[in-house]
Amino acid sequence: MLSFPDLSIQLSGLMNAIQELHLSVELFEKIKMEIDSFGKNHVFPFAEQAQLAQYLNAAADKAQKTNKLDEAASLRKLAKALQPKNGADCRAPIMLVAQ
Repeated sequence: MLSFPDLSIQLSGLMNAIQELHLSVELFEKIKMEIDSFGKNHVFPFAEQAQLAQYLNAAADKAQKTNKLDEAASLRKLAKALQPKNGADCRAPIMLVAQ
């Protein structure tokens, strides 16, 4: 499990790699906007977590298609950390909160 500061740092560090994937302008802008929001907010609710995870998975798909497997693995790891757990998981967070 990654902490909020760790996620924020890793997401910011991946921006150059994400930019080099030559994603559609729309997808890149959505990812950039979510990452900027993630870094500024101390509360990041389910909806935003799930949305950013979806965008990161789309970027990982593009990375995998272009044989950038390290970038794809990093993006998928972060996407998995952001995806909300289901209600059956007793550790399910209501939201990520910075400490």
